[in-house]
Amino acid sequence: MEIEKAKIVKRIIAIVLLSTLTVGALIILPRYDKGNTPTTPTVTKETTTAKQEKTTEKATDEEETAGTGGNGGGGGGATTGAAKQEEVTERKTSNVVYTGGALPYCDYVDNSYFNEAVFIGDSVSLKLRYYVSNGSLGNANMSFCVGNFGSTNALRGSVISNVWDQVAATGRKRVYIMLGMNDLNAVGVDGAVSNMRTLCYKIQSAFQARNGYNPLIYIQSMTPINAKKNGTNGKVLNNANIKIYNQKLSGMAAANGWYFVDVASVMYNDEGFLRDDFCGDPNAMGLHFSAAGCSQWVWYLHTHAYDPSWAVYPLTIRYHKDGVVFNTYSEKYKAGDTFNIASPTVSGYDVDKATISGTFAHAGQEFDVYYTAKPTEPPTEAPTTPPPTQPTEPSTEPSTEPTTEPTTAPTTTEPQGETT
Repeated sequence: MEIEKAKIVKRIIAIVLLSTLTVGALIILPRYDKGNTPTTPTVTKETTTAKQEKTTEKATDEEETAGTGGNGGGGGGATTGAAKQEEVTERKTSNVVYTGGALPYCDYVDNSYFNEAVFIGDSVSLKLRYYVSNGSLGNANMSFCVGNFGSTNALRGSVISNVWDQVAATGRKRVYIMLGMNDLNAVGVDGAVSNMRTLCYKIQSAFQARNGYNPLIYIQSMTPINAKKNGTNGKVLNNANIKIYNQKLSGMAAANGWYFVDVASVMYNDEGFLRDDFCGDPNAMGLHFSAAGCSQWVWYLHTHAYDPSWAVYPLTIRYHKDGVVFNTYSEKYKAGDTFNIASPTVSGYDVDKATISGTFAHAGQEFDVYYTAKPTEPPTEAPTTPPPTQPTEPSTEPSTEPTTEPTTAPTTTEPQGETT
């Protein structure tokens, strides 16, 4: 009896413990019932560009560089505290057709893109020359980025004599130019634009004469001045005139088939001045770059590159019949591609172009193909033949017409002659 009671007590204790554990598990574990089903988080695409985070370190030394010296391989070592690059939520493909204005955002190009590049610039670009000795612009030739240089004195042959011939001699097909700091005060905005245009023409002519082709010219926008020094570097050299100068450079580039690289667009702060963390000489001219500014510049060049060979162009063929478009052909081709498109056959119609063929240049192409109904001929009548004559069957009905018996002509007996 005592044994049975002990067994019952053990069972009760086991049930109580099991219930306690179950309740605890229900409290601890999440409940995934129909009303609490875990779902994948919805990602909303941002529509605004994130602002850059300011670096914690500023380049305060006006002559600070990220390294020493450099020409074709650039200059400058690794940077600390460099500003984070602009976030771009909508990436654009490199397969775009450039139609003027600033080059659009593209997929980040690797350093090899700049192995065919040569840079021309003043002391602003000289800071970049020092910085990119770490290879961040590949093997770009930076030897024409020197202090006190401008399009005006380039045409006069000072600082660098016959720079167009020397640039052509490098054989680099991409020519990047940023000039203006030493030109605005000297010749004004319009004079600086005119001199830049003339300089680019001379570079083109030198390339044609020496290399037999036109280079790809990339005009970089002139970068701004910081708030402290804006308007203190002469009557014309200020941010207001720099913006006007850049607008005119953009139009000049588009009119001549050159590319406009708007580096300045990512160098402004919210008030329209050069960002403090991007300025390497805040107490001098306020327009040369810090290491962080150069880092931003390099990033912009990598993400705003372009080569005509990347572009694809649309080929469109519209097929017309009975006054309406009944079919369309649409495809994309690169410059230099050939095409040969046979027009579809339509029963009962003649076509004015049996094939559409050609070679793509740097532009889209459109064609129209027209179908006309073949003339309808009157139906040819078959010769008519009279129906065959049916044979007449002999009638079996008795004839009702009286029959006329044949009459025998009377026989006349000629009388015998009498004998006398």
